[in-house]
Parts: sequence; C-alpha cells; structure tokens
Amino acid sequence: MPCCSAAQKVDMFAKYIDPLNPPANLLPINCAGPRHVLLRDLDGSLSGTGISNTTILGGYTRRRLAGGVDQGAMVVPGVCNYRSTWGAYVCLPGQQSSGLANGWKPDPIPSTGILGDPQMFVLESRHDDREIRVFDPVIFSLPGSGQVDLVTNAMDQGCCFGYGFCQKRLNAFWTVLPTGHTVAVNFTGSPGRFWRVWLPYADPSAQLLLQFNIGDVSDRRYLYTTAAGRLPPLTNGPPTLKDGSAGGSYYWDQVAMTFTLKVSGGDMYEIRTESVLYITPKLAMSVADFYAQQTTFISSLASVLGIDPSRIRIAKVVPGSAVVDVQIVEAPQPLPETPFNMTYNMDLDSSVATAQNIAVQVAAGNITYPVDLSKDPTYFPPPPPPP
Repeated sequence: MPCCSAAQKVDMFAKYIDPLNPPANLLPINCAGPRHVLLRDLDGSLSGTGISNTTILGGYTRRRLAGGVDQGAMVVPGVCNYRSTWGAYVCLPGQQSSGLANGWKPDPIPSTGILGDPQMFVLESRHDDREIRVFDPVIFSLPGSGQVDLVTNAMDQGCCFGYGFCQKRLNAFWTVLPTGHTVAVNFTGSPGRFWRVWLPYADPSAQLLLQFNIGDVSDRRYLYTTAAGRLPPLTNGPPTLKDGSAGGSYYWDQVAMTFTLKVSGGDMYEIRTESVLYITPKLAMSVADFYAQQTTFISSLASVLGIDPSRIRIAKVVPGSAVVDVQIVEAPQPLPETPFNMTYNMDLDSSVATAQNIAVQVAAGNITYPVDLSKDPTYFPPPPPPP
C-alpha cells in the first residue's frame, strides 16, 4: 500500500484513537500497509493448521494493542492467534465463539464462522478534492467487540499537514473486513460528498453490513449506480444480515445521521450527498382531491420550475385544506472516471537508473536475449546536447 515518500518521516502525526474519550490515548499514525496483508491458506499446509481456508493476517512487528484499538486488520482473540516468528495472526474458519472477556460474537454468526472470511475492502473518495483533502484515519470497528482498525489514506507525498500542499495525495482507503459481519465506519474529519465502496475479490454471495456515522454533515445521502441511477432507500428501517435483502439495500437516518448499506462481493456502490429543497404549498382542495390530481400537480410544478418531474417527491399531505410537503432533489449525473496509464509508472530517476542497469547487464553478457532499450517502457532517451 503506497504512502509516504522516503524523505518524509513515517510517523506523520498523532491523532485521536478513542472517539469516546479523546485524547485519552494517542498513537503515532503511519501508513500501516504491511498490517493489512491478507493470505488465504487453501489447504492449511502453509500455516500448519491442516484446515482449509485458514487466514493469515497482517505483517506485524508486535501484537496488536491489548485494548483492540490499533492500526491493522482487525482480529478477535480465540479466533486469531499471533505467531511472533511470522509477525502475523493465524485465524481459523468456522469458529463459533470468541475469547473476548465480554463473550462477544456477531449476530448472526456467519456460515464461515467468526472472522472466517476476511476480504479486502476499499473506500474511495470520489469528491473533486480527493487529491487535496483527506478525512483520515477512517475508523473501522466491529461493534461490541472493542476491535478497531485505524486506516490512513493510500498515499501522501510532500508536505501534507495542511489543505492543498501535497505533491500527491490519494484519498482512498484499503483494509481487510470480515464478510457476514456488521462493521461501523467513523470519519475523523468531514467525509467527502461522494465515495465508492466495494469488496473487489469477495464471492458474490458474501455480504457485509456497513454502518456509516456521518457526523454533523446535514445533507442527505443516497445510493447511486451508473446503470440504474439513484436507488430508492428502504422505508421500514435499516437492512440487517438476517433479512434476506440484496446487496445495495440501504437506509438513511436523517435524525441519527447514519447511512446503513449492505454490500455484496464484487459490486461497487457509490454513496452520494444531495441538498434537498423543501416547499410547503397550501392548496384549496381536499386531501382526496389532491391524491386524485397528484400526477398533474407534480408535472405542473416541474414545468414551472423547468425540471424533470422525477426530482419532485411528495413527503406528506396534511388534512384540511391540503398542505403538501414537497421535496425537490438534485438530478444525479455520472462522475468522470480518472484514466490510469501504468505504462510509465516510474519516476524519471528510477527509469533512467533501470535503463542504465539493463545496458550494463547486456554489456556484461548477463542478459543473453536481445534487448532494444528504445522499446523498453522504462527507457528515457538522453536529452539533446545544449545549443
């Protein structure tokens, strides 16, 4: 996981790690890429457990902090055991209980067991300031277990202690989350208006329930896909892992400022923010007459405002002379995708050094097959002589 430049110190700064009791504990935050290593031992021979689908998590130089709040893939005592010779945790599938003092276990227990199917998870900012501003660390936790992963953004190069001073910044986050579990997500700063989440390598049948705590950002959130546009929320409460709902089911709680989303393996979900305009006209008609003419009312109002009728929603109708609460929402559009050209994915100094080393190896006879440096993607021709 890329992060800081070599010239920049690894421990960039200390941030609050206990949102309920700041600043009781401070931890130097760094990139922690190796602590999110995920290996799946398909037959148990590598780990020596002899159990298929044993998981090996993290590259640690020490155990995770005893309180559970740390950087690195979340583990559960009794399910995952630390091996100091490897600097990693070995987690067994099919476990039905944990070694936590409070007896925590997920409800329901996944078919693969507690932490039986950890998967790579990505949260990516899609906001237009994603290469300038970050809201890290993003705090992932297993509610009730005390296990927390503090995840920093994928890359910061240069002076990144302010807003907009980085040479290069990528406001995206990679971690490891267990499918079949509920995971709470908290942001250190105000999250961007648009983000995308997905489990890129999980089986399509695998699901994960995410509870995003948005904080004090009052604008409403909704789910969007390029294929279907705006997706409607559930109206009878948040989805659960037991209700049989499909991936993409979500619920926005305007009072609690929480966004609950069920994610299925392999699918991308874009969470967007929108401002909503509320108007409350009083109409000289009964409620029954209004409902009989509701379609005409919406189309007429849309014509007056010059907008598509799909953006107008009737939130509530008060009896008497009909008082109508009307919501006018934004018209969502696809966000541009940033193209990536990996052909020359090296800085100039490294490219020149690589090309020179190839030339030396060819001259020494260590490379016996023909090499045309002019066609090598790392080759940069020498500059023309000065005039």
